[in-house]
Amino acid sequence: MYYISCFVIYSILGYIFETILFFIFNINIESGFLLGPWTIIYGFGFLIVNYLFCLIKKKFNNKYLIYILLFIISTFSLSLVELIGGLLLENFFGVIWWNYDNYFLHIGKYICIWISFIWGFLAIINIIVFKPFFDILIKLIPRNYFILLFFILLIDFILSTILHIIL
Repeated sequence: MYYISCFVIYSILGYIFETILFFIFNINIESGFLLGPWTIIYGFGFLIVNYLFCLIKKKFNNKYLIYILLFIISTFSLSLVELIGGLLLENFFGVIWWNYDNYFLHIGKYICIWISFIWGFLAIINIIVFKPFFDILIKLIPRNYFILLFFILLIDFILSTILHIIL
């Protein structure tokens, strides 16, 4: 249940994060391919970060080493999530949702070294700032709300997939 709750929270936060960035930088695209206010690549990405943090924390005691390893592993892992997400969207729906070809130090359309470093830093910020807050929040909010939101997200995913295939 914890992971479903985190997935929903991070998917919603990802949508908010991108919407704010797009507004600030006057970028005229939607965040994600779903109809609702969630971007599931963030849900998957930060579930992976939380899981990696737990694994690293079990093996090492030095706080600084844990964060350095988390940064390095998250940088690669989140870039891989971004690559897989981009390829899936392109191959299944014929849509290129983001493209780093015009960015300095890009590796194909879906990976940019500078953006990868940003993912690594966001992973650390997530673990230090957001994860403790969300761990408390998840305990306070009844499970049924997260289950309901997850099923709404799932229905949105199915409907959005059908719409993108048809269109």
